[in-house]
This record gives sequence, C-alpha cells and structure tokens, in this order.
Amino acid sequence: MKKTLISSCLVGCLWVMQLLASNADSLKTQLGIVGQQEKAKILNQLAKIYLAVDLDSAADFSRKAGMLAEKLGQTDQLAYSKKHLGITYYYLNKTDLAQQYYEDALLLFEAVGNELEASNILNNKALVYYAEHDFEQAIRLHQQALEIRERLNKPEAIINSLINIGNCLNETGDNKSAIAYFERALEINKLIDPENLNNALVLGLGSTYSVYGDYYQALELYDQAIEMANNNQDYQSLVALLNNRGNVLLKLGDSEAAINDYEKAIAQQAKVWRPGQLSSLLLNLGNVYQQTEQ
Repeated sequence: MKKTLISSCLVGCLWVMQLLASNADSLKTQLGIVGQQEKAKILNQLAKIYLAVDLDSAADFSRKAGMLAEKLGQTDQLAYSKKHLGITYYYLNKTDLAQQYYEDALLLFEAVGNELEASNILNNKALVYYAEHDFEQAIRLHQQALEIRERLNKPEAIINSLINIGNCLNETGDNKSAIAYFERALEINKLIDPENLNNALVLGLGSTYSVYGDYYQALELYDQAIEMANNNQDYQSLVALLNNRGNVLLKLGDSEAAINDYEKAIAQQAKVWRPGQLSSLLLNLGNVYQQTEQ
C-alpha cells in the first residue's frame, strides 16, 4: 500500500512537470515568431512558468524580459520582470535582494497606475517580513495592500489580505484577533463563491480553532471544505485539508480515522506537484504508525 502511494505521487509529479514543459515549449516557439513588442511579455510568461520548476531559468528569462522592456520603454513589462526576480530571490531565501526587486517593481507599477499589482507587491514584501519573523512590518504592509484591494473592490484579493493578516496575528499570539480576520474573510468567501471555500482560509481558521481547543468546530469547517474540494476535483486543496483534519482527529484520540485521512491525502498527492507537502504527510503517517505500534 505505502509503496503504491509513493509511486503514484512520483508519477503525478512527473505529469505536472511534463505539462509545464509543454507550455514553456509553446511559448518558446512563439518567441521566435512574434515581433519585438511582444517578446518581453512572452519572456515574463516563461519566467512565471519556470518559477515552479527551475529558479535559474526563471531568473534568466526575467532578466532578458527586463532588458528588452527597458530598451523598448515598456514600463509594465519591466515591472513584471522585477516582480519575478523578487519572487525568485524570495524562494532562494535571499531576502535583501527580493525586497530590492519588489521595491523596484512597486515603483514601476505605481508609475503605470496598476494599483492591483502594486497591492500584490506590497503583499509579497510582507511575506518576506513574515519569513524573517518581523510580523509588525508584515501586518503593516498587508494592511496597505488590503486598503487598495478594498478600494478597487477585489473580493478575492481582499480575502487573501485578510488571511495573511490573520496568519501574522497568529504568529504574534493574538489568536483572538486572527479569528476575527479569518471569519471576516469567510463571510466574504461565502458571499462571492459559497460552493468553493478558500483553502488557505480554511486551513488558517481551522488551525486557530485547534489552538483554542475548538476541535469540533475545526472538524466541521474541514468537513465542509473537503466535500467541496472533492466535488470540484480540487486535489491540491484536498491534500492539505485531509492532512489537517487528520491532525485534529489525532488530537481527539481517533488514530484510525487520522491514518485514513493521511493515507487519502497521500493518494491525492499523486495528482499535484508538492514534494515538500508529501514529505510532511509521510512524516505524519509514520508518527501515527509508530504511536499505534504499527
């Protein structure tokens, strides 16, 4: 059983990588056909794809896009190239460089009047501070992003900001305020898309309920989200939700149900590309097997 689960995951990961490679190949073909004015945009699209699989290539395409955009006076594409370089260095844990490129991107997006992307950069800058455990700065920037998104009336982006602020507040120990932000996000989510609960929102709120010992409230939330994820074949969300529900069931002393959720999560992992998540699931499952002397 366990060998089959791991083999399935590897096959699923390979399939996703092949799909990304196919998309990249298609864009590379277009690159040789389109005129100069379109090339920076395609280079940025390639950079975005490679952020998921090859950071060196992502950085290379970003730089090429930036050089061409600067030469042609395409401020918007120059901004995207800076953004992608910021993301690349964030993934490489080079936070100073990430912030430098994000700041450049922010100024450029503001110059062309792209407020939504400016809010996205503020969000990304906040994530760097979060990674550095500077939660006060992270909250400040997330609040700035939230104000822009509320003014633009972008409910999905508003939900994202509320979740991020909730996560920061959790890290400061202010779980009560975190729940208020998560629950506000949940209200908006149910208004705009009642059949699809935001995965990060459910995980954040469910985890915070668990901190307070509200395990059954957490289970109710996870049950709703898992049913929706199953109906929508949202395998990526399903993996994380099953894992978290398994954690709650384990705290309630139901090892058998927890194992069942962990094994289901590993089976679903075959359909998504998240090797780090797979290792966490295997560790959880191994720990429960050990505790139950299996």
